[in-house]
Amino acid sequence: MRNAHLDAFLVPMADRFQNEYLPEDQRRIAWLTGFSGSAGYVIITVDQAVLFVDSRYTEQSHQQVDLKEIHINPLRSGAITSWLCSELDMNARIGFDPWLHSINEIKHLKKVGAKKNLNFMSLAQNPIDQMWIDQPKPNGKPAYMLDLSESGVPTFEKIGQLISVLIKRGVDCPALTCDVTASNWLLNMRGYDSPYTPVFFNYTLITETEAVEVFTNLEQVPERIRCTLKEKVIFCDWSEFEASLKKHKKLYLPSEHVPEAIREKCEKNDVFYTLGDDFYSARKAQKNKVEIERMRECHMIDGLAVTRFLYFLQTLTSFDDITELSAAKTLEDFRKKSRQYLSPSFSTISALGEHAALPHYMPSEKTNASLRKDIVYLFDSGGQYTKGTTDITRTIFLGDNPSPLLKKHYTLVLKGHIALARAHFPEGTSGVQLDVLARQFLWKEGLDYGHGTGHGVGYRLNVHEGPQSISPRAQNQPPLVEGVVLSNEPGYYQKGAYGIRLENLMVVEKSLVNQEFLCFDTLSLAPFDRILIDEAILTQDEKEWVNAYHQQVFKTHRDFLSGAEKGWLQHITAPIL
Repeated sequence: MRNAHLDAFLVPMADRFQNEYLPEDQRRIAWLTGFSGSAGYVIITVDQAVLFVDSRYTEQSHQQVDLKEIHINPLRSGAITSWLCSELDMNARIGFDPWLHSINEIKHLKKVGAKKNLNFMSLAQNPIDQMWIDQPKPNGKPAYMLDLSESGVPTFEKIGQLISVLIKRGVDCPALTCDVTASNWLLNMRGYDSPYTPVFFNYTLITETEAVEVFTNLEQVPERIRCTLKEKVIFCDWSEFEASLKKHKKLYLPSEHVPEAIREKCEKNDVFYTLGDDFYSARKAQKNKVEIERMRECHMIDGLAVTRFLYFLQTLTSFDDITELSAAKTLEDFRKKSRQYLSPSFSTISALGEHAALPHYMPSEKTNASLRKDIVYLFDSGGQYTKGTTDITRTIFLGDNPSPLLKKHYTLVLKGHIALARAHFPEGTSGVQLDVLARQFLWKEGLDYGHGTGHGVGYRLNVHEGPQSISPRAQNQPPLVEGVVLSNEPGYYQKGAYGIRLENLMVVEKSLVNQEFLCFDTLSLAPFDRILIDEAILTQDEKEWVNAYHQQVFKTHRDFLSGAEKGWLQHITAPIL
């Protein structure tokens, strides 16, 4: 840094594809600081280092990093720019790797930093990569292609759909996507380059002639796939990317997802570019009939694994040697019994008691608590399957006599879950308008939760998918449309005692009440904990919803369970009177 005359260097938790979950060779913050969480940001100056983490990782970060060397600050909106402006001198030079920051991010940093005349310096090489001598190599596994029975829509038809979107927006030049979940959806391809999300890495350029150029590691694309798609898709090596930019001379760049480095290359090569919003997320999020049907089947398989895990936990006579980490492994073992299972869709949240009061607690070897009787246990987990992606949360009580207050809190969360699941709403409604349905019963008691109520979920892709969500902070959201899959996960967290979250995935479909209305159909299939339900505060309609849901769970799984499992499930799904 001194040699480059830098006063600070930025290290985001990011790669050149803006992935949520980073492969090992891109986990620079973990190598630099020891912090292994999935969200964070580091600023290094010539005399200090600061790690920014959100509330999910406060405890974990304090355990993993050397507090004598690294300061820890809360990662909130505006935290990075506030720190830079308050801690650095006027005219300070701040280095950054342009491949790890989006165009929008650098634009914002420069705008805020102008108040103090901060100079943001794009670096040709990342200094961490120069020092990281044992940096892992990418796995290099070959990509694969979904057939039409898996994708539902041919690749060439999807290309045509996106070109229609671009034409409607008045875009008359090639458009680039660096979002690998979007390009994998478009190409009907998947891979092994990212943990938890089955994608192969590439940049994809859609030209105005309907030809598509895909820049990737060519060794990862089998010849069979190249031949299948050769009519409209040309696979190119990464080394050809810059030459292609020069050739096209005019580009449309979705500035939220495209790295600043690509904008710089356009400037360098006199390529005219237009910045705008992404053109693919809304189309990708709207699942077709094949995708929805396969996701239904996927949730039957996943629900069976979760139901068996619940039986395992709730019929234990001893909790000896069972910890948060080993319980998470047991849950995955149940999922692995299906040949369709590929991997987790994210790192499992397995949280006991006060740990469950941290909405995104991740167990580690240092925090790994042993399960014990008469305490709350929460698990939030999901799987990638050949037929889709799942995400489900259940909260149970490891005992027979939960307190009346715990039962009340659980039931208030359940009532909110039911209200959202049963909602009918006019076309044009967005998730921000529905969020209050899940919070209303907690609000009446002066209670709330600090996270959103629902996020989109991809089809055999990213477990957190935009653009739709259900959240009070989801302003300027597109409306919910038929075929979108969302989570329904209200919660409540009693600090230092317990946490409650109940999550199912739902698909948006046409309402039978009014054809100009939409509603939700629940996909996830696993029982709620009956012992935690305070039946006295459920309305008759709510009881009927729980009964109908539990009967669906029982009928779906009964033929695949052992006699003991079936008897247990029949008992806990018996109707509430």
